[in-house]
Amino acid sequence: MTTHHHTHIALTLGLAAAAGCSVIIQSNPGQTIDQARAAAEEQTSVRLCAALETPNIGFEDPTLPPQMTFNSYQSITGWRSPRGEPLVGRGNVDLPLVPDNAAYGAQHGLLKPRTTSGASEQPNTAYEYDLHVTPGQRYALVFSTASAAAGTDLTLTLSDTDVAPFTFAVRTSWYQRVVPFTPTGDTVTVRFQTSGRSDVGSFTLGRGEVDVYLDVAGVFAACASEAVPE
Repeated sequence: MTTHHHTHIALTLGLAAAAGCSVIIQSNPGQTIDQARAAAEEQTSVRLCAALETPNIGFEDPTLPPQMTFNSYQSITGWRSPRGEPLVGRGNVDLPLVPDNAAYGAQHGLLKPRTTSGASEQPNTAYEYDLHVTPGQRYALVFSTASAAAGTDLTLTLSDTDVAPFTFAVRTSWYQRVVPFTPTGDTVTVRFQTSGRSDVGSFTLGRGEVDVYLDVAGVFAACASEAVPE
């Protein structure tokens, strides 16, 4: 499997090495799944029970090498990147405005907004994940997004459910969203797609890093009695 650094990370590491600095990459763990579930219940007042079996929905595999903050892979378990190799990240090298942890666990996914003048087929603009579900059962998708700069939107699509595709603005710090849905079939495709923007660039080149960070806590079945007691 072939891997490679991203340009802005390589530049950062190169500048540190040239200055004689020792680069230390920290990995600060994010919330646990139980913490995310509790926060989701508080947000929605819906009791969430068993989590679906969703291998690698939180981008924890493969484990990044200790000296790297981001890496690309030809493929990763569970997720598809229809345009370009999937990107996995964690931590940072003390760059301001870049999350120093995942929302959940140790790693997250990375999406690249395309330039407004660029083709929609630009790599790394979308992720997809297939859920195996029970038709008619109520579920909740729990996920977080962040970006180092405001101005990027994500569109979430849940195929074959009662939820229409919708677009939301990505905030500049991790923000958890809970999306209840009911499937009409036994497979639901979760799709995240970035919008276009005009100022896509590398943070280290002074143009403002606008990557979108995506982390998913999981998909939880709503309990038979949905209301969370007071």
